[in-house]
Amino acid sequence: MAAGFSLVLSKGTHVIDDDARARLLAAVESGARIVEVEVDRYADGTASRATIVTAHVIAIFPIEDDVAALPANVMPFARRA
Repeated sequence: MAAGFSLVLSKGTHVIDDDARARLLAAVESGARIVEVEVDRYADGTASRATIVTAHVIAIFPIEDDVAALPANVMPFARRA
């Protein structure tokens, strides 16, 4: 999985790729209640299928190398080699 975004849910944060981001945004915009996407639950590079309840999506933001650009109350997962 090419991790590129942090998915912040009401009960945790996961890493997602651009395809999952696009599918989640489309589901939220269309009013869909659930969507199935691949997520990296532990930021270890292993993706697994998850059913996301769109009401629990708080934010999706890109994982940046420049942590200073993020708000003070947001900490992205560290990139792992």
